[in-house]
Amino acid sequence: MGIRPSTPTYMVYGETGNLPLKYIINKRIISFWGNMLNSKSCKLSFILYKCMLQSSELKTTKNLWSNHVRDILNNTGFSYIWLNQKCQKSDINRIKQRLEDQGIQSMYADMKSNESNKGKQYGYLKPEWKAEHYLSTLDQNSIKSLIRFRTSNHKLPVETGRYTNTPYARRMCNSCKHQLGDEMHYVLVCPLMAKYREKYIDQYYYNKPSMLKFLQLMGSKSVTELQNLSILTDKIMRTVAM
Repeated sequence: MGIRPSTPTYMVYGETGNLPLKYIINKRIISFWGNMLNSKSCKLSFILYKCMLQSSELKTTKNLWSNHVRDILNNTGFSYIWLNQKCQKSDINRIKQRLEDQGIQSMYADMKSNESNKGKQYGYLKPEWKAEHYLSTLDQNSIKSLIRFRTSNHKLPVETGRYTNTPYARRMCNSCKHQLGDEMHYVLVCPLMAKYREKYIDQYYYNKPSMLKFLQLMGSKSVTELQNLSILTDKIMRTVAM
C-alpha cells in the first residue's frame, strides 16, 4: 500500500473492506460447527464432538474449541441455539451476519475512540464498509496516491500539526493562513492548487465547495474522475511537502 506502519488499522481494513482475522475465523468456526451438527451421526467429527460435550458436562476435561463456539453464540445473542444444539442453515447465516456487523461496529468504534479528529474525518469517507472502488479500477501508482491521501499519509497541516501538538483548529494552511489545512481545503478551496484543480476535477465540485461535494468526489465511481483525483492528490502532497 505504500503507507506508514503507524497508519491506524481501521483505515487499512476500511480501504480494503476487510475485517480483523478473528471475525473471519469465527465465521468459519460457526459454519463448520453448524454443518457438523447437521451431518450424519456416524461421522467421526460428530461422534468426537458429542464426546467433548459429554466430558464438559461431567467436568472431566476442558474443551477449548467447544467453549469457544459457545462463547461466539453467547456474544452474538444466539445462546438458545447452543442450548438446543440444533442449528439450521438459516441460523448459520444469521450468526455470521451478526459477527460481521459486530466487526464493522468495532471498526467504527475505533475511529471514534479518544475523540480523534483523524478518525472522525476518515469516518466521513466510510458510509459503507466495503472495498473502495479505486482499488479495483486504477493502476498501482494511482492507487498509492489516493490511499496515502485518504489515510493521512501526507504532510498537510492537519497531519503535521499532530507532531507539534498544535490544536486541531489551529492547523492552518501555510498559504491561506486563516483556513484549516485539511484534505478538503486543498482539493476544493486553496488558491495554491487552483490551476491543478481546474485541470483535473469538474467545476461542480469547487464551485461553492462543501464537505458534501468533497465526499461525493472521494467516493466517485467514475474511473476518469478517480484517475484525475489521484493526479490532483499527488500534486497536492508534493506541493505541500515542499
